Amino acid sequence: MARNLFDILSYAIDKGFLVNVSTNGTLVDDDYIRFVADKKIGTRISLHTLDPVKFADIAKRDDLDQVTAAVDRLRDGHSYYSLTATVYDKNVDDIPSLGQYALDNVANSIRFTPVYPCNLGKQWAATGPLILRMIHDIASLAITMYDDLEVTCEHATETIVDIMTTRRCVADEDRFSIITAGGSNRACPFYPNAEELATVQGIIDSAAVCKTCDYAPVCQGGCKALNNWEQGTSDFLCMREIVHAAIEDFTPEEKQKLYRYWQGLYAEYSYAEDFRLGCVRKLPIWELVFNRAAVRRARYGG
Repeated sequence: MARNLFDILSYAIDKGFLVNVSTNGTLVDDDYIRFVADKKIGTRISLHTLDPVKFADIAKRDDLDQVTAAVDRLRDGHSYYSLTATVYDKNVDDIPSLGQYALDNVANSIRFTPVYPCNLGKQWAATGPLILRMIHDIASLAITMYDDLEVTCEHATETIVDIMTTRRCVADEDRFSIITAGGSNRACPFYPNAEELATVQGIIDSAAVCKTCDYAPVCQGGCKALNNWEQGTSDFLCMREIVHAAIEDFTPEEKQKLYRYWQGLYAEYSYAEDFRLGCVRKLPIWELVFNRAAVRRARYGG
């Protein structure tokens, strides 16, 4: 932890920034809990499994007990916090237990993200079957936990799936950029320069599925990072097709719950200035957002 972390956070708050601290949880101590208690600071803890053996294998650390102790502190301190899990073959089975853990510990939300083919994730491909299973299992949890979720939309239809999944990737757009710790500007966390993006777009443009899709002029192939061209796969990941396939076995009543939940969050997350753009990683299909006040009252009486 940076020795002047609290000064940095205070400065950001004073300047009006929305502040979130991403951490593995091992340094969330009592001093941190006291500091964030009266401030608009969100804490995001990475937790990829509750299994100690899996945790040590994935995180390359043997400190799961420290991470769960941090969750206990945040919960007991009524802190605003969320969990995030990066999912691949080794821990895709853990989605239900992680979702239940987040609910039981009054997290604001839990987000599941597929491994992207960059950095340490280059050895794993974000395959279509994996993403389909992820969305199916997260959707199943959303249906089961529906009464505990933040649902703000009363009426919605299946068109919300088409709307969400066919927005153009924000990478290399002038409304979106990433500033790295070293001060450089990147179009996307996964692409350092426009030349790489242009190469990827050329491959996407040649995809057979896009040539026959009515949404192609709007979508333009969607997320460039999910299509793992670097590993030579010929599988094109169309998020619209995957999401529809993931929920096709649900009943009409169950689908209606998903549509209401997704549409409410989607409206909140959308880029206000340009509704043509969107980042697939930010879609509500990946997360469970809880009605935190109601969950705390039901479980802890306050």
